[in-house]
Amino acid sequence: MGLFGIYLLVKPDKLESTGGLDAKLIGTGFVAFGNFIWAIGTLLSPRLSLPSGAISSGIQMIVGGFATLLLSLLLEPVTPWSILDAPPKAIGSMIYLIIFGSIIGFSSYSWLARNAPPQLLATYAFVNPVVAMLLGTLFAGEIFSSQSLLGAIVAVIGVVLITLGRKSK
Repeated sequence: MGLFGIYLLVKPDKLESTGGLDAKLIGTGFVAFGNFIWAIGTLLSPRLSLPSGAISSGIQMIVGGFATLLLSLLLEPVTPWSILDAPPKAIGSMIYLIIFGSIIGFSSYSWLARNAPPQLLATYAFVNPVVAMLLGTLFAGEIFSSQSLLGAIVAVIGVVLITLGRKSK
């Protein structure tokens, strides 16, 4: 149910908007691949000997940040002053992602990975796109359509079903 809700959020006919079909499919593919790798890491983390708490989160963010930096340097030419050319909305988005997406969100997720069952933890994959859509609508001028609303509702119903299913056991 949750996957169908996410499908409605990025329905293929929406992929033909700006950037062309190929660019949108590539971006969607990277997001799907990232979620797949994240899920594997989440399932493996209880079985691995890792540092605890903030140290573990910090190491993961540093490694992930370094890998992302290398990839961005390969794909996009930048200079040390490139950030000065970024629009204020992009800088605000980056600050938001650093604070809420990385420091608060990732640290909370890491704690949950050690203390919650994997089925319940997996609900992030359905909630995050809905939150991103709402934030995009509020702050980035993205269009909120009836299809977006339907996708959000279906994804949240999927999360509710997973949560209720877990409590009934």
